[in-house]
Amino acid sequence: MNAIDYKSRRKSSEYQDLLHVVSTPEPSGALVLGGVGMGKTSLVDAVMTSTGLSEPAMTLYCSPTLAAVPYGVLSPYLDALASVDEPVQVLREINHVLASVPDSDQPRIVVVEDAQYLDAQSCFVLSTLMENAAIKLIALAAGVLESESIVGQLAQSPLMSTIVVQPLDVSGIRTVAESMLGGTLSESSVGTIHRLSGGNPSFVEALIASSLEQGLLIRDKEMDYGPSAPQGIWLLSQDTIGVDSRLTNLVSEIQRLSTEDERRTLELLALGGPAPKLVLDCGRLDYRRMIDAGQLHELPDDTVALASELHRRVLRLMVPAQRSAELYDSWQQCTSELGMEQSASHVLWGLEVGQSFPTERILDAASSALDEGNYPLAWELCRAGNVAHSSGHGALFEADVLLGLGRFESARNILLRFVGTAKAPHLLTSAFSQLLVVVTNLGNNLPLMRDYIQQWKEWVSSLPSDAESAKAVMDQQFAQQLLDLWVRVNSIDGQFPEAKEFERIINDPNFPDEGQIIARLMYCDAESVMGHSERALSIAREAIELISDDPKIRALYETRLMFLQCWNLLQLGENQKAQQLLDTYRYGGERFGVQHQGAVVLMLGLSDLLQGRNQSALRRFAEAVTELRFGDPAQVLTFARNLHAMAHEFGGSLGTGTASGALESKPEPPELMGETPSRQRVFARASAATIGRPQGSEKLKDFPVFERMALAHKISHLPDEELAGSKDLRRLIELCDEHEGTKSQLLLQLSKYRAQSEPQPLEELAQKAFRSQEVLIGVEALARAAVRYSEAGESRTCGTLLRQASRVVNEQRINPNKYVARALALTELTAREAEIVQLALSGKNNAQIARVLTVSQRTVEGHLYRVFSKLGISERSELVVAELDFGTAQ
Repeated sequence: MNAIDYKSRRKSSEYQDLLHVVSTPEPSGALVLGGVGMGKTSLVDAVMTSTGLSEPAMTLYCSPTLAAVPYGVLSPYLDALASVDEPVQVLREINHVLASVPDSDQPRIVVVEDAQYLDAQSCFVLSTLMENAAIKLIALAAGVLESESIVGQLAQSPLMSTIVVQPLDVSGIRTVAESMLGGTLSESSVGTIHRLSGGNPSFVEALIASSLEQGLLIRDKEMDYGPSAPQGIWLLSQDTIGVDSRLTNLVSEIQRLSTEDERRTLELLALGGPAPKLVLDCGRLDYRRMIDAGQLHELPDDTVALASELHRRVLRLMVPAQRSAELYDSWQQCTSELGMEQSASHVLWGLEVGQSFPTERILDAASSALDEGNYPLAWELCRAGNVAHSSGHGALFEADVLLGLGRFESARNILLRFVGTAKAPHLLTSAFSQLLVVVTNLGNNLPLMRDYIQQWKEWVSSLPSDAESAKAVMDQQFAQQLLDLWVRVNSIDGQFPEAKEFERIINDPNFPDEGQIIARLMYCDAESVMGHSERALSIAREAIELISDDPKIRALYETRLMFLQCWNLLQLGENQKAQQLLDTYRYGGERFGVQHQGAVVLMLGLSDLLQGRNQSALRRFAEAVTELRFGDPAQVLTFARNLHAMAHEFGGSLGTGTASGALESKPEPPELMGETPSRQRVFARASAATIGRPQGSEKLKDFPVFERMALAHKISHLPDEELAGSKDLRRLIELCDEHEGTKSQLLLQLSKYRAQSEPQPLEELAQKAFRSQEVLIGVEALARAAVRYSEAGESRTCGTLLRQASRVVNEQRINPNKYVARALALTELTAREAEIVQLALSGKNNAQIARVLTVSQRTVEGHLYRVFSKLGISERSELVVAELDFGTAQ
């Protein structure tokens, strides 16, 4: 293990605890517990380095063989003894060896590796040396404390501290990975590495190294990530890392250092996936120590799984076929005794070892995997069981799985073959419905969509007149209605449907469930860009209820609904709720990590943009664009790129296409890979109009919530006197008055107060905005109030408000606009003022400062008066806590 990983642990409790043990002069030691590869040795190396010790005075390597030999681990140092029967002689000899270590002010450190195999006699010698302050004992062990074990007895000593090394969290993984890469890693990649490694530092390092060699870690330099990542950003393009010698060696080492029972447990969990504790107990398999060591984790349903997905994949490939078959038989015997059914993972395992299952059983297992949201497992079962060729139901099921995985082209190929051969009306209806889903996700290919609808219509017209056919006809008509609405929402210059057209569908009890979900998505899109955020949020939540019980539907629409909920929460000013929603999806597991992360990063960027963190927004939008090229289930890639351009514009001055005329048309940038399907979606078109690239005859005023964002930004740069009679200000007031939520109301009040000369309403508004977490509005209100106080001669009140604004700007990492930046400059100290402040802080009085600077005491007092006014303080003692800004003003 490279000590690089402890850059991520320097502030961790285990690092500080071990540092205290090594540094204290009193007799002491530490028992460091953790799984294989968790970084126990690198923890010791990092602490030793920080205390100036290059290496331990003695390192002892335990093993199961040596554990059975008295003083076995000490034997390399006992050659001078004819016999080791006398503990006192052994103690003297080890003391003699330690005495030969060069003198040092630092304590002599003895490190014991794999201390779980320490023999009792060696333990006695080492404990005695520790008690006599001859050594600091550091024992590294994998496992848990058992009172009867040597490690357990060692831990009972009052001189020993027990330190448990925990898996790396997301922040720690980022530190390790970026130290190896020498650059910034994307959010999605950090989440994927966390899932694959289980937080085990050895797997993190092996994964990074292997991915680099295999070309899976790529550095994107095409997008502008801003000053925080000038060299671009690293991205893990896929999570299917090829198993190489580095990974197999690591897993082999874990197997070597495990007991036979532990090896069987690890192999069973690798081959069959998570297993109930009842099965492991039935097979007398050891797992509790590995749970405590971080190698395994417990799932909510009382099952156990490997903590690292990469560990599972590698070990699964390493187990020989005969061994796999033996383990499968053993597992089957236990489940039969317990009367338990086979899980989806174990059905797949059975297929791999040559067991035969009826197609219906395979489909049931795959359906079970879908119910758990495990689409990769469902797909493996489909392939292993060849379900697409077994029946019509099998083909449709495999298409469902491919849809859930986002592989729309593959799903379409299966469905087209099926439509050409199937006869049953209910199966053909399902196939055509799935084709409609496919083409709406593949992009705005209207001829293709209409071709499917027409083909569907011709087919139903040939059906006989019976109940089943009547339903097929009705379903086709429903699809026709839905497609018509979809085209009008997602087409350039399309006329938005009226609310009653959407309501007609969602209130029709006969309309198919998935159709109602799609209708709600379109309805929510339309309401969102119009600024009706409360209504849009309500619609999105209704759709969430509809998808909650259907994993296939969730896979198709959950990302989009997450995006719509977050968008409207942010537009309403419900910033805390938006953050809580994003936190549930961020690094949230296999599907979330792969499918959702690009949209999550996009919304994090939008939150930054709306709060004035323009540089952070720029980076996140660029990262979202890069992520979405590899998977865009919410169809927001073009929107992300437009927001990236908007972040650039917000760093300057964004015009609008309403009150001040259309912006000069900008050249269309080259199309990005995977961008075509999302270009005509309503959010993409609205954001394009915002940055001066409207589609067709559309204008920014066609998308009111975007117009509000653009106008609010534009006028925020301007002094109030320039807005007298401004059409932009009147239009912004009109929009804010129409729109819903705290954000609109705060913007409305800010806009109205700017037409007034009194500072107090602005000051009160700022505090109200801060309570609502609308920090950008709050900072602007404070700045404008401060300038009014300054103009009224109340410089001290001005300084107080600007000091608060400056603190918020720094804490929230806001990039202040031109007006706020000019206002904050009022608090900057001149070079002479800064010099006087520094002398005052050093304890000198006014007379002493005057002598140092060879000026009059009256001059010093005048400078301090101006400093106090700028900072909004009234006495010298407050300089200590004031946040000083030493500018360069003369």
